[in-house]
Amino acid sequence: MNKELFIKAINDDLEKMRQESRRFFTETDMMNLLKLLARYHRGQDGSNVINIVNKLDLLVKDLQNFGEKNAYAYIANFVRNNWEK
Repeated sequence: MNKELFIKAINDDLEKMRQESRRFFTETDMMNLLKLLARYHRGQDGSNVINIVNKLDLLVKDLQNFGEKNAYAYIANFVRNNWEK
């Protein structure tokens, strides 16, 4: 595949992603996600960002299934109270 076709395919994928996610993610959100991905992906076989998001999603669902009304606030409070500053 030549470079021009490759770049066109990437741009098409990015446009599709924009169309699908613009209701949920602002430009700032996307830039923050990109910064996180770049920061934590260096030299690793998987992306820590993706792994952490998946784990957080599972924890939120577990908390909700056990009756926690605001699972996001529960996890945010845990992080604030227990993570290194």
